Amino acid sequence: MTRTAPALLALAVPAALVPAEQPPAADAELAALRQKVQAKLDALREQASFPGASAGFVLADGRSAGVATGRADVENKVPLKPTDRLLAGSVGKTFVAAVLLQLVEEGKVGLDDPLAKWLGKEEWFGRLPNGPDLTVRRLMNRTSGLPEYFAAKGFAAAVTADPDKVWTPADRIAYVLDAKPLFPAGKD
Repeated sequence: MTRTAPALLALAVPAALVPAEQPPAADAELAALRQKVQAKLDALREQASFPGASAGFVLADGRSAGVATGRADVENKVPLKPTDRLLAGSVGKTFVAAVLLQLVEEGKVGLDDPLAKWLGKEEWFGRLPNGPDLTVRRLMNRTSGLPEYFAAKGFAAAVTADPDKVWTPADRIAYVLDAKPLFPAGKD
């Protein structure tokens, strides 16, 4: 069975097998858990003094909830809601690293493969800072020297101007093309 088989199997389960409504006891359990998560998130915000955060969880039976703390707009004192969109930050790196290490384990990708092996044919690759010296390993252990796209001039303004934009990888990488590397690849 491939890794995708369980996910496909889960999608194939008929909707008739899922109860249309949760019993009141289950709703009370979910509400109590949501309240505990909310209290913890509020306490973390109070302790660390960050503007806001949201968290979501899904239980084994498929029930889910989300909570938020703080402000979506600090200046205008707009409360953050669980449904508000936030930048994911570095969370995605964990997911990418997990999948990439699976591919390494399967022998499909090598950690010391030059990045050019995988992306060298992209029209923008020659404009990538440190491009010729990048390897999969250097990207994964953050020694590539690549600047962060979200810190690039103009990025924050672009996000603010169109907060609902779905950013493609090409959209994001455009902010670092032709930029000066932070340091030589593998040196920091």
